Amino acid sequence: MFVIDAEGGFEAAIGVPETAIDKILLGMPASVAFPQVAAPVEALITEIGTAAGRGNTFPVKAALIEPPRFVRTGMTTEVSLVLSREHEAEGRYLVPLSTIAPGENSGEGFVFVYNSETSTVRRTVVKLGESLQGNVMPVSGIEIGDILASAGVNFLVDGQEVTLLEPVLAASGN
Repeated sequence: MFVIDAEGGFEAAIGVPETAIDKILLGMPASVAFPQVAAPVEALITEIGTAAGRGNTFPVKAALIEPPRFVRTGMTTEVSLVLSREHEAEGRYLVPLSTIAPGENSGEGFVFVYNSETSTVRRTVVKLGESLQGNVMPVSGIEIGDILASAGVNFLVDGQEVTLLEPVLAASGN
């Protein structure tokens, strides 16, 4: 038996209590500190669990933007978050690359936004910002709370009627 660990792509995994999980958003900045180093490392929230685990905490992952060379899988970290709504006004959130189809101009793409009243999707042009580990930060075109199509994006057309799948919650082995 052996374990393969790839270089780069380090994330800090934390448990967020149910009293604070609604304040955590994809793309919000985080600060990750290591006991061996005084200066913290910048990170962005890339995953937010939908089901509580042990101790009623929700799993959250923060991807390190520029991890130091000494970082190894399994190291102890301390993650700090500023729980405010300021980053919403700045448009700091991430969406999966699978929701974005190539656009006609550089730095643009388009997404299909679901309309729950008509069960249709609307083709919407988005300007794209920086990307991080399979996600991209949109600059304009969509809002927090929009429901985006993520499967078959290249086959959808504006105004097409679709069926919204119900979210699947991961079963816990506890």
